[in-house]
Amino acid sequence: MRSQSFRELYQGANSKGATMSIYREFDDLDIEQLVALFQKPPIFTKENARLYYLEIAYLIKEQGEAGIAFLQQELKRVEAADKVSAIAILFAPDCERPKEPAIWERLLGYLHYGEIACLVEERSAETIASLRPKFKRVEEVIDEARLAALLFALASARSRDLGMRERLRHYLQDTRSTVVLEAIEGLCALSDKDAVDRVLPLLKHPSPYVKGSVLRFMARLHPERAKPLLFEALKHPHFIVRESAADELGDLADVAAIPNLRPLLEDPHPYVRQAVETAIDCLEESHLKN
Repeated sequence: MRSQSFRELYQGANSKGATMSIYREFDDLDIEQLVALFQKPPIFTKENARLYYLEIAYLIKEQGEAGIAFLQQELKRVEAADKVSAIAILFAPDCERPKEPAIWERLLGYLHYGEIACLVEERSAETIASLRPKFKRVEEVIDEARLAALLFALASARSRDLGMRERLRHYLQDTRSTVVLEAIEGLCALSDKDAVDRVLPLLKHPSPYVKGSVLRFMARLHPERAKPLLFEALKHPHFIVRESAADELGDLADVAAIPNLRPLLEDPHPYVRQAVETAIDCLEESHLKN
């Protein structure tokens, strides 16, 4: 299975003149409607927050200068930490219930997104306190997904913006794995080879998805340095890392990698087996053409 990044999926579709969308219902929305969606919790129950906000941010970026301006303003707002947290306001000392209707509506949105079994209408301090952990976790997930989406969209839109490169480098040190992943993917998309000394240490990051992004960065921007890293990654205990390594070796068009790939045709995970099969086919086809 080819584990393409979200950025690759969009760019691949756009290069063929096609319109690719995960949420078809968003295709005909104008910028005001897209911005409104971006600023609220996901409207679908059990939604993948990361994909949801990535798509909306991308569609906002596609609106042109006005869309990019909104994304830049939103990123500055996040970086300035002037975002008012509904959780912080609601659970401030001596606060028995939300005084702002908008705050309560936002929390009700979290209830919907988190699919809490009973939607509580009573606004007592006891009821609110019992829901605090659920609200807090959902807000954290949504905020992380929004920030990752902003980095993704702006890196796609500002290919020559040196300021964006510095921002992405800054987020390599973020504590949230999704944000780090998008920072690496953005630097890769901007062909920022000089960021290698900051990116490469993240190969030790605990998230297998971040490790996969590091392998992709190295394979795309430093292919010769990447080969031994990719060979070693084929032995990694997590299937995501093995799959990513196989994908990138297939793209490097070096037939010498085939002996390293063949043992993984018997890998216990189907995604890895499929990635290895695809990689070997690509390498053999490339070898025949040359």
